[in-house]
Amino acid sequence: MTDKKFDFEIIAEGSFKSEGYTVRTISIRLNSTALNEYILSSAWNEREVYETDEEYEEYKRRKKAEREQWERKILDRLKFTSDTGYSITKSVSEIFAVVLFEKQA
Repeated sequence: MTDKKFDFEIIAEGSFKSEGYTVRTISIRLNSTALNEYILSSAWNEREVYETDEEYEEYKRRKKAEREQWERKILDRLKFTSDTGYSITKSVSEIFAVVLFEKQA
């Protein structure tokens, strides 16, 4: 793994079928660049930092967009294009669990 660009490695992967869906579970380990992007997209200012509600709402929109971009990088690399659902959660340190739900054909 290189630490210069957003990257991660797959540690473990499995899947099962349930109620018309294929559920893929993937454990990944982020490199430092990807982990830093996650951390920056997770840090939130409090409302008191902003003079107006509008400024705070704009800030929240930007932070949400940062997280969505971070998630999209992972999903694109895993070639997940479905709109049926996914979950990306931190497990411990730089290890994350990715769950992808895909409708069976």
